[in-house]
Amino acid sequence: MTTTQTAKQQARTAIANAGDRLIGLSRMIHDHPELGFEEEQASTWCAGALTDFGFVVERGICGLSTAFSATRGTGPLTVAICAEYDALPAIGHACGHNVIASAAVGAGIGLSLIATTSASPFACSAPPLRRVAEARSS
Repeated sequence: MTTTQTAKQQARTAIANAGDRLIGLSRMIHDHPELGFEEEQASTWCAGALTDFGFVVERGICGLSTAFSATRGTGPLTVAICAEYDALPAIGHACGHNVIASAAVGAGIGLSLIATTSASPFACSAPPLRRVAEARSS
């Protein structure tokens, strides 16, 4: 098996092992919809899950209390995934941001194994850049 194949298998295994936690995270966010810039619980839950998997989490980035950055590993290359977890007024998570948030956490868990073995950091950030742009333009 090549190094790439091994890394992919390790990532798949880590994500599969975290499956129940990721599905639970998605369901918690879905069951507690919070509008944009008010996602205190969803932000806390996502950051907590990443902390539990060895990430260093910085809360309140970009001047937003619901934004965070989570990193694991060190090195010259950074891979970032943006998570969204805000709900829409009156319809909640019909947009699927609960799934997007959980998928981002899962991707972070899987990719962080590669980061820790390749000396390249992995970062999971929330909110996405458009949310920061929206906040700065208002």
